[in-house]
Amino acid sequence: MARPLMRVAVVAGEYPSARAPERAMFVRDQVDALRAAGHDVSVVHHDPPTLRRLVSAARRRLAERRASPSPSPSPSPSPEATAPGPSAAAASPAPPAAATAAARLRTLGRVVHDRVGQGIAEVAMVRDLARLDPLPDVVHAHNVFPAGAAAVRFARRRGVPVVVTEHSSAFRRGQLEATEVRRAARIYRRCAAVVAVSPSQAEALPVGGVVVVGNVVPAGFRLRRGDAAADGDVVSIGTLMAHKGMDALIRAYALLPAHVRGRHGLVLVGDGPDGPRLRALAAALGVTDRVRFAGHVPRTRVAEILTDAAVLASASPVETFGVTLVEGLSAGVPFVAVRSGGPESVWFPGAGVLVDTSEPTDLAAGIERVLAGGEESAGAECAENPGGRDDGEPVPQGPSADARRRAQAHERFGGNAVAARLSALYREAAAGRDDRTAR
Repeated sequence: MARPLMRVAVVAGEYPSARAPERAMFVRDQVDALRAAGHDVSVVHHDPPTLRRLVSAARRRLAERRASPSPSPSPSPSPEATAPGPSAAAASPAPPAAATAAARLRTLGRVVHDRVGQGIAEVAMVRDLARLDPLPDVVHAHNVFPAGAAAVRFARRRGVPVVVTEHSSAFRRGQLEATEVRRAARIYRRCAAVVAVSPSQAEALPVGGVVVVGNVVPAGFRLRRGDAAADGDVVSIGTLMAHKGMDALIRAYALLPAHVRGRHGLVLVGDGPDGPRLRALAAALGVTDRVRFAGHVPRTRVAEILTDAAVLASASPVETFGVTLVEGLSAGVPFVAVRSGGPESVWFPGAGVLVDTSEPTDLAAGIERVLAGGEESAGAECAENPGGRDDGEPVPQGPSADARRRAQAHERFGGNAVAARLSALYREAAAGRDDRTAR
């Protein structure tokens, strides 16, 4: 048996498991690519203990109760009245001082909760890393908390270099407290290399010299059927939570002309606490019969859904990369996405349309442009300008354009390309360690 190129220990707080087989599949995709490239990869994975699932379940039950018809004998409200809007509490906010104190208390509770859970996971990760025999040549952590923190603790004792890839959007969303940002910066500075999945993500991290390496485009997605551009669905894939912009997408779909909605349904793939609210919104806008909530489905089913897609839509105002977009491109499906950080690094001429905001009018215009491209530009050539800006031309469609989208996505984000970039980082990290040891 050939000697492996390097022994790599991948450590992650999120990784597919028997309980959650679809979770953080982008990490496993990268592990598979590294193994295919000849590396000996071990995986250390521990979920930080959390109460978030209980909180999400409680919020979902509350949302379902709010979305349920009221037993009150009062006259039925109009659709406009039933559409989600500001609550009575929002109309009568708490006094500023009380509201500020409550917000600070919630923030403190969140920080303490996360730090305790991360600390428990870190101890388990360090323990499992120390049990690896032989020791790895490099440790590759995914996300600074808790994996990067654990990897650095292990590296201090064993002298193994650490590479950390940051996927979390918390830095771009400004969701971390100053103490958390400072701690992250200290951990990053102790790593041989820090990787971000997009340029916008790199700019948001509190450290310089960040390297950009995108996620792996997954295998197993076949090209969509030949006439999907003419009568396929508008598809969106993501958790049904406010930050994914699904409400804006439903509103955008309702703005499309009736004859367009008649040819193209809207399919939302994913689950989450906003499901009841989004169903109520679709009903209030009168598009229930054209909107399908597919729920959470395995990746194999996502691949099937994409074979019937006319366009893939992403309404999220903040994205670090856009895994679903490259999944769509792998099936030859063009996309509409908000310029939210990650999609810009995925886009190339012919890939789709980038819109400036997640406003429904912008999204609707982008969807119409892509759908119109199927009739106006069938067979048109795609310029090759990876990472460039949208040139304003309709998105070419047809079998040849679908194949080109797929080819370019795999050329840029395929397993071989990503593994080659990471292999170079590993070699540099190992060489730096050897230089330090020699001194």
